[in-house]
Amino acid sequence: MFRLAIPLLVFLLAITNSPAAWQVIMVEGRRHVPVEDVSRFYQLPKPTKNGRFFEILGKGRKMRGEIGKREIFINNVKYVLCFPIRERNGSILISAMDVTKIIEPVMRPSLIKNAAPIRTVILDAGHGGHDSGAKGSRGIEKEAALDVVLRAKRLLEQNGYTVHTTRSRDVFIQFPNAIFVSVHFNKSLGGGASGIETFALAPRGVPSMDEENFSYSDLKQHPGHARDPENIALATALHSSMLRQMRLYDRGIKRARFVVIRDIKIPGVLLEGGFMNHPVDGRLIASSQFRDAFARAILEGVSRYRSALSGRRDYQEPSAVASATDKSSVPDLTPAVSATGVPSSLNEAVQRAAEEIKKKAAEKPSPTPNAN
Repeated sequence: MFRLAIPLLVFLLAITNSPAAWQVIMVEGRRHVPVEDVSRFYQLPKPTKNGRFFEILGKGRKMRGEIGKREIFINNVKYVLCFPIRERNGSILISAMDVTKIIEPVMRPSLIKNAAPIRTVILDAGHGGHDSGAKGSRGIEKEAALDVVLRAKRLLEQNGYTVHTTRSRDVFIQFPNAIFVSVHFNKSLGGGASGIETFALAPRGVPSMDEENFSYSDLKQHPGHARDPENIALATALHSSMLRQMRLYDRGIKRARFVVIRDIKIPGVLLEGGFMNHPVDGRLIASSQFRDAFARAILEGVSRYRSALSGRRDYQEPSAVASATDKSSVPDLTPAVSATGVPSSLNEAVQRAAEEIKKKAAEKPSPTPNAN
């Protein structure tokens, strides 16, 4: 069963006269919206449904997903959602969190509030020193990552960017109008995994990566959360450029709380450029051509991100960043009234977890007084 959330009544009344009002539906204690509302808001055709699958096709834009999955494809780029796609009474639903934290910044990056124009790029070569990172038969991560960073630095500087390189998260947070890109390579047990993936900071109250349940650490507010919209827009621009330039399997744009992207005050992402111990990936990573392609992908992604924020289209190739023509305000699906007494700025996952933590704390027995 599902019901319209009573605490959202004030919010819903406020947007009733909007041409793109959202129908907010509660499923398992979490707010969702129908995919029809998503397509209407972004002025796209109605979704087509085929069993568990849906697809939205518009001019230069495509979105598809499957009920029960935590994946959605926007212009053929895979995103790992905060929460699974749901179905109730024949309606396919996407969590409000995913609309605000993923779909909105991807579809309309030029409307991201307070996004600074980019002049400086901070490049971080993953690992270093005694920490060699992932190892493969053809090399080690720290050397491959540093080589790619130096190649990308040269390309970015040739295109007018100011570039700083570092392996420490503490020295770059003071640069204004900057973004942070950390370059890594992966390793899997058994060596069977392949492909590229990009990590942005998981929003507050959202499980990291492929976890279904969240923990207390997921409730903490970190400096990087102030840049949630920019983080996902930057991840989109860089990941789609990596797919074009590097031609490896798409493992998707994911969310995590790696320290290197968690504690920074500027937009930042972590890139995984393939698996060191995979027979195909490892051979490519060792080649100069592949490392040049990775560096070109970083240049292209940074430039695409800057263009997306400004609303310009400096590239002719299809981009994963697809701005809608609707210039109405950014959708705000936060509850207008909190039923739990938690500030309304917190999302429902944080509210639910906070209540659970309070409940467990109240159930703990009081310490026995010392008889002495």
